[in-house]
Amino acid sequence: MRISFVVGGLVCLAAAGVARAATLEFPDLGLSSSPHEVRAWAQEHEFTSTNPAEPDQEAYQREFADGQRETVSFVPGRQGLDMLQFEQAGVLEGSPTLRRKVYERFGKPEKDQILKGGTLRLVYSYEHSEPARRVFLLQPHNASMFLMTDAYVARLDRVQAQTERVEQETKQAAGREARNAWLVPLLWIGGVLLGLTAFSKVMPPAVRDPVAKLVRSTLDMLFGITQEVLTFLFYQASGLLLYGMLLFSALAVGTGALEWGTSWWWAVPWVVGVVMTHKADDEDFLHWAYVAIAFYAMALAGVIFQGYMTNG
Repeated sequence: MRISFVVGGLVCLAAAGVARAATLEFPDLGLSSSPHEVRAWAQEHEFTSTNPAEPDQEAYQREFADGQRETVSFVPGRQGLDMLQFEQAGVLEGSPTLRRKVYERFGKPEKDQILKGGTLRLVYSYEHSEPARRVFLLQPHNASMFLMTDAYVARLDRVQAQTERVEQETKQAAGREARNAWLVPLLWIGGVLLGLTAFSKVMPPAVRDPVAKLVRSTLDMLFGITQEVLTFLFYQASGLLLYGMLLFSALAVGTGALEWGTSWWWAVPWVVGVVMTHKADDEDFLHWAYVAIAFYAMALAGVIFQGYMTNG
């Protein structure tokens, strides 16, 4: 069977300045070809062996000085080949032009689809000793033609389904591990508390009361330290946010007025924010700090909105 990966069908090249043939011919190659025939054709046309996309494939490739690349790959089958792929990277035409030329060469396909990412997929029937199909995948500057038996496609679908199932199981296992990472410490703490409670019931009061007092004082100390640390961190974070917004909104107001032509009136909420910042240093810090941050945010948002509306 004679298969042509031709300019009129798929891979038209620019006539000027491209040091390569205008038509890429695949004499007598198809799913009825043997792996030996494909290897011989690849060697004859100066293709070199390359790493295949799938473990059961065999691939050959050649590159040109202009950056274009051609690849032929196949999967051996019981009767010749299960899959034969011709790919060309660096095609000069876009996907719509390639699609039109495929229509001109092979006629109207059984399926004409747009896949995720804008890839065009054209599916044709293909005469072979067993059910098969011809599939074109067209992207900007990249074109591929696949000859595949339906059994090979079904095998790919099974492998993909199995891979997705394994990924789902892995994701569920990771979720269980993340949940257990919290559950085990909680169970341990609960077990310790339950054990201490049960132990306290059997201890005589003369021993239980001093031990309970020691445990309470220890827990109070730990909770107190934790509260002080968290409070300190919260105040520090609030202070960083406050003075960061003061500086950032001031830069935005000045830059917006000088570079984008926004109004200097946006400095008014910034000045109010400075006053609120001063009050925060003298009085209830958190209350006035967040009031000041709100005014700084108002100045910043005003500059951004006016700059966008003015300059697009």
